[in-house]
Amino acid sequence: MHKTGSRVVVPFCDQWADPGPDGACHDACLEALSTALEQLDPSQRPAWWLLRYVGAVDAGGHAPFFGDLSADASAQIAGTIEALFLLGLDHAADILARAHSRWAAGGTAFSDLDDEYNILGLADPADHPPSVLDTYLRENIELFVDLASPGPDDQQLIEIGNPLLHRDGGRAAWFTLALHESPRVRLKCARNLLGTDREDALRIARGVRDDPRASEAVRERVQTLFRSAGIAPDDC
Repeated sequence: MHKTGSRVVVPFCDQWADPGPDGACHDACLEALSTALEQLDPSQRPAWWLLRYVGAVDAGGHAPFFGDLSADASAQIAGTIEALFLLGLDHAADILARAHSRWAAGGTAFSDLDDEYNILGLADPADHPPSVLDTYLRENIELFVDLASPGPDDQQLIEIGNPLLHRDGGRAAWFTLALHESPRVRLKCARNLLGTDREDALRIARGVRDDPRASEAVRERVQTLFRSAGIAPDDC
């Protein structure tokens, strides 16, 4: 994946290997949102504000959220509240507005408002900020991601989906793809080989983990594969 302005290009091989809701395109959305606000298009900015609010409050509550604000805190609060309203998170916007009033008056305790935030979504999933963010990114991928079309080198990826071409269940094809330059493709190979060729699957996964081209999200999925194999990551 690489950036073009405020958007991220996702190679066809990564889309193919990691297509799920938390896969390559979702990771690319988050990468696009790692850009400074000034470099984003107006259509991208509500997600930028929401991502930072959710990340801070979910990790430690409103106190660290306010603690991380820059000198232009009022503008940041206003931007976040506006984004919450735009994305239909009226209850969260109200909580943040009340927390801001308390903070502006010198208050530093927000446990009651943190508790109020933490139960958002129990009655109505549309009130849950992290879920709304995930849904928004999935439904608006085109705002953040350019999906590359398959090239000549991707033909094998397309063909492997046809079981008629693989009388052995595709094992030989997976082993061939285990040399692919994309860490996501190699991780898919490891997952598909784990049930029948455990040692080779784990060897492939270790190579993905140690590949400097592998993103942190891909390395986290390698750890999940290790756990599914009954291996503690520290033992690898």
